Amino acid sequence: RVVCVLNGAFTLHKRKPPYRLSRGIMALDFFSYKTAGDFFGQFDFANIEPFTMVIYDRTELFEYRWDGKKQYISFLETDQPYIWSSATLYDANARARREQWFEQWKEQQTYQPEAIRHFHTHAGDGDPWNDVIMNRNNLVRTVSITQVIKQKHAVDMHYFDLLRAGH
Repeated sequence: RVVCVLNGAFTLHKRKPPYRLSRGIMALDFFSYKTAGDFFGQFDFANIEPFTMVIYDRTELFEYRWDGKKQYISFLETDQPYIWSSATLYDANARARREQWFEQWKEQQTYQPEAIRHFHTHAGDGDPWNDVIMNRNNLVRTVSITQVIKQKHAVDMHYFDLLRAGH
């Protein structure tokens, strides 16, 4: 079981603190539920800031979005590549550009871990505000990449500290 949380659901939302629970704690709470379906149906999302959650639960892949009022659940194919970008960091144009880079990259790849990591460290058009490794005047920036590799009988996780690597 793997969970990734991105800030925002579809668009930049107006923050309305205080929130009942942080999204990070909510992501950890996911693991106390037997299935993703149980989590979607039983967890109280009221007064939690909008988010997108990508979930791999045993053999199923889900995209779950909470806009602060309503749940949106998509069941995804596990053998297809996807890309997500935080709705709070990237406007629609920047997200579309990132999706375009990903589509171009997909045409050339076999989806090996090294190639995926290379995309995450090199994709972009030279715009540090919106490249995959983002840096907005050192105030908001990509500081790490975490790669999870699911194999038949194991899951490997690799953490890449971009600050120590000089990015």
